[in-house]
Amino acid sequence: MIPRIVPRRLYRGAVIVSSGSCGGLYNGSSGAELLVVWARGYYAGTNSHNLWANYQGNVGTLAACYPIRGTEASGPGQTTTGTVPSTFNTDWIEGIGPAMVQPAVPLIPFSILDPGWSLLVQPGNAETTYISFLFQVCHPEEVLWVDSPDA
Repeated sequence: MIPRIVPRRLYRGAVIVSSGSCGGLYNGSSGAELLVVWARGYYAGTNSHNLWANYQGNVGTLAACYPIRGTEASGPGQTTTGTVPSTFNTDWIEGIGPAMVQPAVPLIPFSILDPGWSLLVQPGNAETTYISFLFQVCHPEEVLWVDSPDA
């Protein structure tokens, strides 16, 4: 089954990434909770592009993400910033432009992060990049796609 968006489980976070570093969203769950990344947005310079990758671990400094409903408790998602790991293997490149927002696509999450994994972004040039995430905390059985004919 494709997970559905549940507002009570939605969180958002942001990170500022400068040249020579990277940042992203880290799943710090001590259990089996997954982070389903529905949307991300960024603002960078006019000649910028961003390199994205899933990465096991985090890159250093962690900061809180916040529920979109202010009365909900914080979850396992945290932003992470630090130096670019030597094992950074780009799997998505986003294009040139001063601003781009990736809207939530109800059928296809951008990334699903297991505990201990990060979705990292590295600026493709010397300009500072501002990155935002919209993600949901889910249990594994909600995202296994068990009704797929390929399962």
